[in-house]
Amino acid sequence: MREWAYGAAYTTSAARNRDLPRWLDWFNEKRPHSALKGQAPAQTLNNLPRFHT
Repeated sequence: MREWAYGAAYTTSAARNRDLPRWLDWFNEKRPHSALKGQAPAQTLNNLPRFHT
């Protein structure tokens, strides 16, 4: 919430909501995360080990 909803000034809540898909794409596809060794979550998902039952 802090990075998206309050990270930029929006004129209305509707404008903030319209921007959410763009922000989610950036956050999950492009933004490096320190907890993921600088990778974006989408990059990490491709490297998950495969578990078979």
